[in-house]
Amino acid sequence: MAFIVEQFVGDKGIQLGYEDVIRPFAFGTDWTRVRVGMRYALNGTQAIVPTSVKVGFCVGNQASISNIATSAIWVRSEGNASSITYGGTTPNFFYDTTTAVTGFFYERVGATTSNLSNPSQSRSAFSANPTALRSIMMLDVTKNAGATTITANYYYLTNVQVVTDWTRSAFIAAMANDGTPTGTTTWSQPITVSRTQRDWNSMFVGWTRITPAMCVYDMAVARYT
Repeated sequence: MAFIVEQFVGDKGIQLGYEDVIRPFAFGTDWTRVRVGMRYALNGTQAIVPTSVKVGFCVGNQASISNIATSAIWVRSEGNASSITYGGTTPNFFYDTTTAVTGFFYERVGATTSNLSNPSQSRSAFSANPTALRSIMMLDVTKNAGATTITANYYYLTNVQVVTDWTRSAFIAAMANDGTPTGTTTWSQPITVSRTQRDWNSMFVGWTRITPAMCVYDMAVARYT
């Protein structure tokens, strides 16, 4: 279960193990283009075999680890990396895939998870020290004219960008302002999905390891159209 943590005085977050946190949209399915994102850090101390830092969309209250998911789509920060290194200098420690990765966009229907594409992104990095450094990742989805495709825009950090701490105000500004947030790297591609209704009405964030835990300080959605 999620625990409330406060690594920064006055800045509480939730600590996740193998779980998703889901929040419904106030506007339901009434959207054409939406951005979801989170501000987070892993509580790491050493290199690990990655599982999945996730941010995405879902129908209702079932997401990436449910066996009865209607539809959940998400990006995975580590892609197909076989391991992620622990590095940096005090206090800015971070995890780094060290090379470009592929295979990071997924959909889950029922109990089956499918890799929807095998694109390539730059090396990906994210904070490993919640008491000093926070990272962000964001995903835009646009419902295309055709019923079976969406356009996904994914924003993440490289090993150079990750050493900048993201404050709450910087995160909110990046969510609210359309376009690529300053200090991030982006990937964009049309994606074919199985959920032709495209009725995702909730966002979720998730992590799939017990240790190290992931701390989430903010999760947010911005509707552009």
